[in-house]
Amino acid sequence: MKNFFRLFLDSKDIFPCAKCGKKFSVLGSLRRHIKYYCGTKPPPVTGYIEYDKDNYECQTCHRQYKTFNTMKRHLKYECGKPPSIECPILNCNYKAKIRDRMRQHVRMKHKIQI
Repeated sequence: MKNFFRLFLDSKDIFPCAKCGKKFSVLGSLRRHIKYYCGTKPPPVTGYIEYDKDNYECQTCHRQYKTFNTMKRHLKYECGKPPSIECPILNCNYKAKIRDRMRQHVRMKHKIQI
């Protein structure tokens, strides 16, 4: 059994795309490539464009992100939405769109660890 996995891990690029010739080591990656990137369907998350292959840009506000996951977070919680998380400290009017920004605010401005 170990030899089987070693053979699989040592053999790279074993699933080629019939349209463009790009090779994949995982069959699922080839299927996703054919369905969304080499095929006709758009990628599963909308509202962004791939920018320079290393950055993603929001089509609404034109902010750029280095990773796909930060782009998804931006679209879900931040883009076009008002801040909804209020600072728990009395007489502080700060509001944030995501919890991590609020934690950072409380830690930096109020010197409290939460």
